[in-house]
Amino acid sequence: MTYATGSTILAADYNAFVSAANNIDEVFADLHSNATTVAAGADFGYGRTSPTDVAIGQTITAAQWSTLFNNIRNTGTHQGTSTATLPANPVVGGPIIAYSAIPTLLTTLRTNRFLLPGGEQAFTTSTPATTGSAPWTNTLTYTFSINMGNWNQARYFMNSGGQIGFTATYPTGAGDDAMWSTFWTEVGQIFLRAKDSFAGGSRPNSISTGGFWGTTGNPLPVDPAPYFEVFRAVYGGGGVYTNSSISVRVRLAGTPPAVNAGTVQFQVILTQTDSVPPLDTKAQATQFYLIEVHSAGALPFLSGAGGPGPAVVSLTPGSYVLT
Repeated sequence: MTYATGSTILAADYNAFVSAANNIDEVFADLHSNATTVAAGADFGYGRTSPTDVAIGQTITAAQWSTLFNNIRNTGTHQGTSTATLPANPVVGGPIIAYSAIPTLLTTLRTNRFLLPGGEQAFTTSTPATTGSAPWTNTLTYTFSINMGNWNQARYFMNSGGQIGFTATYPTGAGDDAMWSTFWTEVGQIFLRAKDSFAGGSRPNSISTGGFWGTTGNPLPVDPAPYFEVFRAVYGGGGVYTNSSISVRVRLAGTPPAVNAGTVQFQVILTQTDSVPPLDTKAQATQFYLIEVHSAGALPFLSGAGGPGPAVVSLTPGSYVLT
């Protein structure tokens, strides 16, 4: 890049900044004119309309620079990334200078593109997702789906820091019921994010094994292919319940870019593995509540607030299989 104080401002210089910004937030981040390294359907794109390129010989105006700067600031606020190194917007008649902070700042914004701090979040929770389960002994499998509208809306949602998941309640009982009540309380809410999954509680022995983009940046498997495990919590700590576990597995309802690829199917498997048989029947009812977290600040996700995506992410109650 020739961009430096004292040099001619080339269309290629400005367009490179636009390209980097658009990789992060353009409606079709993988299709704009300067995209050469972002594969179609990749993990870029907030679903926003961004600045456009300029042609060789065209004047780059103060208004165009200001649009780019404001776009960068909004992206930083959305992520919780500081943009303090960016100068004030240029004004008509002002000096022509090189904004040396832009390349580094855009690289940082690109790295932080999946972040969404608490002040930019809003929650939706189903109340409740389903009726409570019947008694079970060996395994409880619960399946449900969360619909984000279509494929592009789903990737915008996840790329902009959105989260989809669930929590469960398990009334206190005796024996195995008491164990599962403690387990659920300590695991807390479980979420799928763009690159990983996590539990909001303090339970140890919990690991993320992937996210919406799997483990290598590729989308999830598609129904009827087997589910992909994204989270596992093991009871641990010794005793007869050491290897009892909660496993969360996901897949897409359709192949991208089909509309139903915007629906994520979940399979939650509770497994009781007492080291001293026989296993007790769990009489208390497990009840699930579905949750989604969306961007609602500088770059709102919901269409009603000026952003892309469906009016509401659809939380669909599921069903149980008990053994």
